[in-house]
Amino acid sequence: MARGGASQRCTKIILIETPEDKANTAIYDSAHLQVLNSFSSPKEIKDLSPADIADLSEATVIFASPLASQEDAKTIETLLTTLPNNGENIAWIHARSAGVEHLLTHNFTSPNPKPAQILINHKSVMTNARGCFSSTLGEYCMGAIFYFNKDIPRLLKNKAERNYERYCVGEIRGKRLGIVGYGDIGKACARLANAYGMVLSGLKRDPTSLTEEDKKLLNGGVFGVDGLCDMVKQCDYLLIAAPLTDETRGLFGEAAFKAMQPGGVIINLGRGPVVDEKSMIAALKGGNLRGAALDVFDVEPLPKDNDLWTLGNVLLSPHNMDMTTTFTKEATDFFVENLVEKWVNGDDLVNKVNKEKGY
Repeated sequence: MARGGASQRCTKIILIETPEDKANTAIYDSAHLQVLNSFSSPKEIKDLSPADIADLSEATVIFASPLASQEDAKTIETLLTTLPNNGENIAWIHARSAGVEHLLTHNFTSPNPKPAQILINHKSVMTNARGCFSSTLGEYCMGAIFYFNKDIPRLLKNKAERNYERYCVGEIRGKRLGIVGYGDIGKACARLANAYGMVLSGLKRDPTSLTEEDKKLLNGGVFGVDGLCDMVKQCDYLLIAAPLTDETRGLFGEAAFKAMQPGGVIINLGRGPVVDEKSMIAALKGGNLRGAALDVFDVEPLPKDNDLWTLGNVLLSPHNMDMTTTFTKEATDFFVENLVEKWVNGDDLVNKVNKEKGY
């Protein structure tokens, strides 16, 4: 099947997006793309007439923006099974997000999500927006380290009490940061932490895939998944940046928290369920864990009766540390300006997702 170029002036595309999502303007404006339709729910697709379905038959690409309803997987699978020949013409599916668990599993926030097998088995190549959000998350990581190392809560308390109390503060230089899930986000954090003189360790499923830059940055060692506790016991700060898959769900559990140094801090900006929340709360209450900086949680929004709200040694943010004022637009622009150009030219796509592995 043709993939653009001289034989195909416009690539025909279907969008998964909410009506209020205004970030995809670049797709509608692109000379290389023709939007055939957009959908925000399975019902919209099921209500299509035979003529409407026929009009979608020439689509070769699906662009998926995250849906507020969390019916992403159901929507895209409904689309594939509704299209002629179960979406046989669809050759490329792109996620406007770095994480893809919302597309590859149904009820992805539940303890036992069901794989979106229709999508996983589909012959299309899948890509994501890996790298588009890494820099701001790296900044958040360093901000969390500053928060605890310089004891910002104490400064705020003293200011509120008009208490001019001097005290010794920690120094970031020489502290050890362990990165659980050393991918693009982990690398962005490592680059900033390296500039402050931290000693960096990384946990990666396939350590052989590290670049020369990675090897220089990870001057404290590289560990496979089996070496999690060995890495943890060496570190002052632990950064969780792993994607959520069957293998990583609950990866950082009771054993890992027991292995942490007294006074250690955990930072999670990956996915909430990668960390065993009950074990983390117990460690925070027990005093062995100095603190936690959390941008993601088991259940989102975080329930009002969750103990994390009341713990003074927890820095909370509502899964918004990648939400810059332009983050969705930039992710769409990346798709149009980089990936679509490669597609039209017949070049190999970057940011490919292994649908079986989930990242």
